[in-house]
Amino acid sequence: MKSFVYKVVLFIVIIIATDTVFGIMMRYISAHAKGGDSAREYYIFNKMHDDILIMGSSRGMYNYDADMIRDSMHLSCYACGFEGMGIITNYALYCRIMKRHHPRYIIYDVYYKTDLMQHKDNSTYLSLLKPYHSDNTVKEMMNRIDSKQKFKTLSDFYNYNSVFLQMIQDCIHPTLSAGNNGYRPIDRTSFHRLKEEETYTHYDYDTLKIYYLERLIKESKGKTKLIFVISPFFRITKGIDYQALQAL
Repeated sequence: MKSFVYKVVLFIVIIIATDTVFGIMMRYISAHAKGGDSAREYYIFNKMHDDILIMGSSRGMYNYDADMIRDSMHLSCYACGFEGMGIITNYALYCRIMKRHHPRYIIYDVYYKTDLMQHKDNSTYLSLLKPYHSDNTVKEMMNRIDSKQKFKTLSDFYNYNSVFLQMIQDCIHPTLSAGNNGYRPIDRTSFHRLKEEETYTHYDYDTLKIYYLERLIKESKGKTKLIFVISPFFRITKGIDYQALQAL
């Protein structure tokens, strides 16, 4: 029996030690990535000191040429939108940035699915925040959205499980540049028929997303000029898409 207990304890110690070493290695790789998403994300979350920030979902990454805005405004600019992410991710990012720097302008590209409506499980918006789970804002958000996250994020295997291969590639031989000040133009042609994207009989706005939009508005007041923008869609838009934002 003593031998069995000893083996179990040894196994747990090995798992914890391996997880700890893995986390140290991933944080080092993240900080030393040569390009790609890893270098871009590390800069945005840990180093960004630009005057103008473009925030939002992928539309905040694909639709705004940061260099052109910089040349027009004579202020530094960075496009820090993330694929599939909305206000839940961006509010946590805003709070993290404000601890080290107050940008002069935030241009927030609003997308009704990720910023206003009940669209998918809100815990998916925490994926980029897992490595920063010790941050007080992130901790509060995780407890509000999914209380199990405080236990899951104790493991760095969990925190980096979907990105560690990409991080290693970005450290050795990235396929994408980290340049263009965060701007990632789409270099392909897409053909669509102009039509209504979806038809809703009623709209279910996400109260949590509205809550964090309100907090962003209130907390940026007097510190940063916050500008909400809806960049063009190649579809027929309906005013009801953004009613909740107009009310704010």
